[in-house]
Amino acid sequence: MISTAIFYPSYISLSSALSLQNIIDQVVPVIEVATSRDFPRIRRRIKIDTTQIIFHKFPPQLMFGYRYRESRALRGYYYYIAKPEKAILDYVCKRGDPEEIFTINWDMLNRKLLKKYVRDYPPRVRRWLNKKLANL
Repeated sequence: MISTAIFYPSYISLSSALSLQNIIDQVVPVIEVATSRDFPRIRRRIKIDTTQIIFHKFPPQLMFGYRYRESRALRGYYYYIAKPEKAILDYVCKRGDPEEIFTINWDMLNRKLLKKYVRDYPPRVRRWLNKKLANL
């Protein structure tokens, strides 16, 4: 999980965080990272061996809702990862409705936390969440 050490601040998010935390059942072949840093367009995608890392720029006010976690593979190595509720909102913000591709385990998400986090997102993300929660 060296990906969060490349740019600071940054955290694993979007489909990668959803997969790692079993919010979606699918395993994704990339590591998606949220950062508020500006970086050259050419460095938004980095390939290390067979792993592709994709960086998504977010405004500074959306850099919250992540935690420090120890790697299961490398003891003593820690990385930042979005809480599941934050990861799904980041996904909607950058890619659209995740249910067009993935099956979401909605029972694993905290609805109160979703409603709290979505306040800082653009109106289209708030509309998406309101519609989803109304249909559950």
